[in-house]
Formats: sequence, C-alpha cells, structure tokens
Amino acid sequence: MSSRSSEGPSRRGLAGARQKAAPSLVPFPRLFAVLGYIVATFVLAYFLIDVAAYGSLVVYSRYELRKHGLEGHCRGRPGGSCGNRIVFDLASSSDIYKRYPWADEFWKQELARRKAARPYHPFRMWQNAFWQSPLIHVDQTPWGNFRRTVSARQDCAGAPFEVWLFGGSSAFGYGVPDFATVASYLEQELSRRGRCAVVRNFGSEAYVSNQEVLLLTELLKSGQRPEAVVFLDGFNDSYCLWNAQRPDNSNCRVLAEASVLGDASGLAHWILPGKVSEALQTFPPYFSSGRPLVHGALGREGAIIAVQMTPEEVRRGAAAILNNYERNTHLVQRMASVYGFRAFFFWQPSLYRTAKKLDWHERAALQLFSQGADSYALPYVRAAYQLAEERGQDGNFVYLGNLFDGLAEPVFADTMHLGPEGDRLVALSIAKYMQNSAQTACCSPMPPRAGD
Repeated sequence: MSSRSSEGPSRRGLAGARQKAAPSLVPFPRLFAVLGYIVATFVLAYFLIDVAAYGSLVVYSRYELRKHGLEGHCRGRPGGSCGNRIVFDLASSSDIYKRYPWADEFWKQELARRKAARPYHPFRMWQNAFWQSPLIHVDQTPWGNFRRTVSARQDCAGAPFEVWLFGGSSAFGYGVPDFATVASYLEQELSRRGRCAVVRNFGSEAYVSNQEVLLLTELLKSGQRPEAVVFLDGFNDSYCLWNAQRPDNSNCRVLAEASVLGDASGLAHWILPGKVSEALQTFPPYFSSGRPLVHGALGREGAIIAVQMTPEEVRRGAAAILNNYERNTHLVQRMASVYGFRAFFFWQPSLYRTAKKLDWHERAALQLFSQGADSYALPYVRAAYQLAEERGQDGNFVYLGNLFDGLAEPVFADTMHLGPEGDRLVALSIAKYMQNSAQTACCSPMPPRAGD
C-alpha cells in the first residue's frame, strides 16, 4: 500500500473540511471585505490629497516670498528663513522694524502667539487668546482677554480721563509690542496734552464693528463707565463684504466659506482635507474672465452663493457695509447720550487705498495680498474705502485712509497693519481730534450706577 493511502486524508483536505464545517463569524464576508477596501482606499486618498495640497502650499509660498525678495528677511525664524504662511512672514520682513533692537525677539513671541486658538465667546463668537510673554501681554479680565496698555504717565492726582479703544487687530496691536500699540501711544499723547488719561485696549483680533458694539454693551451693562470711547475700524468691515450677505449679522463669518463640495460645517468639514481648502483660497483662483474658479459663500440654508464681481454688486455691497457701519455709530451715540460718555469713530488707513509713496516691502505686500483669497475681497475693500472717504465728510466718523498720503517713510507691515511709527501717527491724529472736540457739547447726565 502506498504511503499516501496509509497516511489517510491529506492535511489540505482536513483544513478545507474544517473551514466548510465551521460557520463564519462575520456575515456577508465578501461585502465587508469590499467595504474595508473602500474605506482603506478613501483614507489613503485623503492622506495623499492633503499631503499634496500642503506640498503645493509650501512650494507656492516659498516661490512668492522669493519672487518679491522677502526670503531671508523674515524675523523670528532661524536665519531669517521664511515659513509657509505668507501673511505672517510678510509682516515680519518689513524694513519698519530695522531700527528696533527688540524686533527679532518680538516676532518669535508673536509667531508663537498666533498658534494659540481664540476661545469662544457668546454672541461675539470669539475673543482674544490669553497670552503672556515679555513683549506681548493679553490679560484675563471679567469681560474677556484684552491687550495690556503700557503707561508712561505718573499716577493721576485725581480721577483719570478714562478712554476705551475698540477695533480689530489694528487696535489690538498686531505686529507691535505692548508699548507700541495705538492704545499705549494714545494714552501717552492724551496725558501729554494736559489731562491724565487711562486708555483701555478692548481691541479684538478679526472683530468688525458689530462685535465691538456688543462688547461695549456688555461693559456698560456690567456697570463700567468711560468718559470717552474710540472706535478704530474700516478694513475688517470692508474685507468681509464679499461673503457678508447680511452686514448686520454679528460677524462677517456667519456665512461660512465653502468649496464646491458643500457646507464646511457639515459633511465637507469632515471630508475635505484642511490643506486643500487652504490651497483653494491661496492660489490665484480666477480664469482670465475674472470669475472664481472653485469658490463660493455658503448661506445658512446650505445653498452655495456665487461670489459676485460685477461693478453693480460691488457698489451695492459697499453701500450696505457703510450703511451698517453708520447705523452702529448712531447706536453708540445713543448709548453715549444715556450713559454720559463721548464717542469717536475713525476709519483706519489701508494700503488698498492710499497715495503714500510705497517702499519695496509695501509694494510687495500690495501685490501678494491682491492675489489668492484676497483677490475676492479687493474690489469690495477699495469700493468701501472710496465710499467711506465720501461719507466721512458728513461728520459721523473721521476718515484716516489718507493719513499717510505723500509720506515716503514705510509704515505698513502689510496691507492693513502698521508698525510702531504708523500706530503713533494714528494715535496722534485721534488725540488731536479729541482735543479739538473737547469744547463741544457733551452728553446728558450719566445714569446712576447700580447701588448708588
């Protein structure tokens, strides 16, 4: 008898018999094998797309920075080597910081601070992130996190003249240390002009005037009382024109940016890799016709609203944003008449509409910000600034967009943020205007505080 027959059934035959005999622990094994393959393929594709988008952003950013001569000038980074975020590295490379020995250390702290997430705040949507470093202090208060004002005055003999400053990142002091913000310079200038002043900096990054009015309301309801409030606005209100279908909403981000994939707060938020979304907003997104390539604004009902670029749409948008801004000034003036303070409103300067002599860096900033995502906002910003210049003559607010016209010295770190000298000149203009208005009639008597 052969050895094969004496050994009985083969091992392969026994294994097959056992497999047939044992029931499968997973129903529909082929179905789940296919689903597993699909999921694995999707995850791999997701990863590869995100990596490709990130790589393209790196290449694009380095190319643009080198093309405009900025590479090697970025402060706060080893050897001046620029990173991948043009908006941050652009400001740090400006010649306005050459004269300041603190510039490199400041930008190390500023770049680190920019990584801190801004926490949520009811109604105002977000607030400044708490931060403490040698040159940048964002202190915690009962009303939120706010930038510290550096005082050069002596202790006041009597009650100080208290001023509250509101605005976006320019009022907050992006790009400058605590002692070089508009608030710090304004306090020094007001005190130098004969009255001991205290200026509280309530500037909040990325705020529009709607959010600032809400913040002022919160402060007044808590029992706080200023003698004067100053609003420094303009750019953020104008910038959000291209996606703000309702300018009277609390902030211009109520309408979320979306790609053609849909709602960024819904399914697309989980499907679309983050760097792809950033890339779509960074690369020049137009055909030669000037129409958007793959971008839109998402309404609350989920419908994608095409970005309009027609002159008529731009004019209507500018009028809507200025109407909303002036309604805010009227609302604050009503509060001022009841709570006994004076209110001043200033429309901030911007590179998008100025007749100043630009240095090489300011020209680079204008070119870099005029492409990519900002190319959507550019027509609206210019239209809003033009209309603000016209309406500023009516006296509801002071137009500072022409403050630097004819100036040869560089003052802009980017298209809207200023260096120390620019902030000083803005504060000087505000102080002069406040002093010239000091003799005009003020407000009705202040209502009694709680407990009085």
